[in-house]
Amino acid sequence: MRFFNTTVVAVLSLVHQPSNGREPADAAIVSSDVAMSEFTPPLRLLLDSRSGTFFLAPPFEGWPSALKKPQARSGTLSSIDLQMVRRAINNALTSGLVDQACVKVNGEGFEPIVSNSAVPQMTVIASKKVISTTSLLRCWTKSAFALHQILESKIGQQRR
Repeated sequence: MRFFNTTVVAVLSLVHQPSNGREPADAAIVSSDVAMSEFTPPLRLLLDSRSGTFFLAPPFEGWPSALKKPQARSGTLSSIDLQMVRRAINNALTSGLVDQACVKVNGEGFEPIVSNSAVPQMTVIASKKVISTTSLLRCWTKSAFALHQILESKIGQQRR
């Protein structure tokens, strides 16, 4: 719970904080679905890029009763992993998470995907800017896919 309270304070301070010449990713909060599976709901990741601390929360509902439900956990990224994540966040903040031309052509909403897994949702908050992915996976930018892949590989796949 301590991490969650710290994250809420960090999010609120980011919205009202000047950049002070720092890279936006050095003071960003990322919220993302990770540990995607067609058999279980995703875990929710909250990451503070200032410190590299993260919190993984299990879903509130929808977990199959035959499977052991994961426990909430927190941790800190290594400095190398944090640098990698920050670069991906900067790329996402520069290019966005959504290709707006794609959304214009395809509309908002859901698209048919040959998978039982849900489309992950991801939000980045940095330097008074909030960007989020769309439910149209085909309209995600390369930067969005890259950021999600790094979060998945560095944190999401560690759930087991």
